[in-house]
Amino acid sequence: MASEEELGDEKRHGHENDELAKSMLGIWEEIFKLPTIGPLFSYFGNIKDENAQVASLAETIMKSQITLGDYWKQVNQAYVNAVLRINEKSSSSLLDIKTKKDLDDYRKLMIDSFEEEFTRLFNSRGFALTYRELLDKQMDILRQIQASSQRTLGILNLPTRKELDMISKDLHELRKSVMDLNERLESTVGKIQS
Repeated sequence: MASEEELGDEKRHGHENDELAKSMLGIWEEIFKLPTIGPLFSYFGNIKDENAQVASLAETIMKSQITLGDYWKQVNQAYVNAVLRINEKSSSSLLDIKTKKDLDDYRKLMIDSFEEEFTRLFNSRGFALTYRELLDKQMDILRQIQASSQRTLGILNLPTRKELDMISKDLHELRKSVMDLNERLESTVGKIQS
């Protein structure tokens, strides 16, 4: 049972923690009172959304790692099954191989065994579902990272990919218009000179 002195220490530490939390909150409140211009204000203005997106990305990465583990588990199991099949079908081991024919026979047995096991794995529904899920998770990670990058570029007042694509398209159209104008000018000058 805790003594009164220990209880008093716990209360004092709890009070100190409360004071520290209030002090830190006060510091952040002062930071948010700074002028409302610049990229940092924009970034910290949406900090709750950013934190939620980072948490979502972390969750997606975790799910991807779980799916990747399932994928490698299936691949490793196929490998183990192929090795076991080689041992079942072969009466000799690698140490018993004396001639080139023995080596060729053992090699063919290995190739056939691995081909059968991995063909069975790749044709299985479970592997197809795991592989599809793994690809989906990787694409989700890529999309979330791209979306986060685009938001950050917008906050920092840097051009986003969409804006760069529009600029590139406008430049291409402008170049095409200038070439058309040059062709018309050359044909008009040619007609005037003749």
